[in-house]
Amino acid sequence: VTPGIDWNGEFHEDVFKKWMASVKAWSKKNDRYAVTMHTVGAGFAYAEIDDEKMPRKVIMEELNKVENEEIRRGYVIGISNKRGMHTIEPDGKPEKELAADYEERAKIAEERGYSRYSNTLREIANQYNREAAYNILRAQEEEE
Repeated sequence: VTPGIDWNGEFHEDVFKKWMASVKAWSKKNDRYAVTMHTVGAGFAYAEIDDEKMPRKVIMEELNKVENEEIRRGYVIGISNKRGMHTIEPDGKPEKELAADYEERAKIAEERGYSRYSNTLREIANQYNREAAYNILRAQEEEE
């Protein structure tokens, strides 16, 4: 559950912002900033998305802040882990579809003015394209 969501499922941006500020302050004070931000970013991978597959504006703003590189790293990890176990297709089709989906999300984020977040989405798309290429190459090698 994304911080800021109450028991009725309603999101409160002010609660989210207070939570982010307190987590950042605590993690810096306790020398746990990077790992905490990775965890926060991984959690953002599970945030509710709209019809264009974009998270809430306040989450995109966090993911776009220049100082939040560690949150973006955690987000990439979270997206990757969110996929879970899957079959490997020799044509790489599932990965190509995921890459196209994240490239489309990147375009939307860019249009909305979130360039760093857009770059993160492109990084995810590139990761899936590399995985597709690897799966295709591996299948070809097995045929030989």
